[in-house]
Amino acid sequence: MNVAELKEYIIRIMGNGIIELYFLVKSKSGPLSVENSNINISALNMVRQAYLKKIEDIFSNEDLSIMDLTTSDDRKNVIYKYDLNEPLEIFSTILNSKQYTDESFSLKEISSLCGFIVKFKCDKEEISLFTKHYPTSFISSSRFFFWEDKLRLTYLNKSILEFTGKVDFININSDSWYIFKIDTLVKVFGFHEKIKNVALNRAEVIYQHGLVSSIDRLSYLIDTKFTIAKKVAKICKDSKVFSLDKDKIMAYIDTSPVFKGQFKKDTDGKLIIDSEKKIKLFLKLLNDDILKSELTELEYDVKAKDLVLSDDFTTPSI
Repeated sequence: MNVAELKEYIIRIMGNGIIELYFLVKSKSGPLSVENSNINISALNMVRQAYLKKIEDIFSNEDLSIMDLTTSDDRKNVIYKYDLNEPLEIFSTILNSKQYTDESFSLKEISSLCGFIVKFKCDKEEISLFTKHYPTSFISSSRFFFWEDKLRLTYLNKSILEFTGKVDFININSDSWYIFKIDTLVKVFGFHEKIKNVALNRAEVIYQHGLVSSIDRLSYLIDTKFTIAKKVAKICKDSKVFSLDKDKIMAYIDTSPVFKGQFKKDTDGKLIIDSEKKIKLFLKLLNDDILKSELTELEYDVKAKDLVLSDDFTTPSI
């Protein structure tokens, strides 16, 4: 889906579907579970309107775009599509109906609350939205608050749970995940570790193809730099380069204006990728990012459509 299609789909299902609100709860033993909210119809309709307003606000940005999560960078105004085959635990919990309990969540258990799950069902279509709960969104009855009742201040002897309608991520028809707030996945639900593990496994795939002499530096950067880990996790899954003959790849490296002279080789003719700069360039090779224009015969970076000059990658002599 493009941005306009995604907006139209979400708003249509949210506006017309049956709404259900659940709480994502972390038990003392660790696993996540989903509990009923026991909320009345009037409050549910207010939840619907809160989400609709937030979605409208998000998609009102004319610069909004959609890109794969593993290619994420520091840019703003982006919705990320989850593009790994390995799902996170949080995703599986939200979609697995067997983990939904018949018990209703109680505010007495507020310390175990992780977030809100709102489902909208319309015929055979369904979307699930997740909003992270923060402790600042809860006011305990043990604190002293007053509210105006018939022009008099009255003590409010109740606990209050705030619902903002903010969207962290959304699932469509149990298939596609769209991430609105990547920090929630990275800092709260272990996306960083998931990416690192996938990338380290795929670094071994790189080594087995016999193109490089060592992956020690690559493995170190995967472990310490999230941007590198994401690149490796994505590239090694989809790279068409590995289907090519090794001699053809090496011949291309030796003649390409971008790659020529940029890599040293060991005695077996394998590439030495012992610096972050060389690794980034090598990952461009695996992702086939450098394309040659048939019109101008110049080489371009297919990601940004920026002209690539060999001087851009020149390594100063030591």
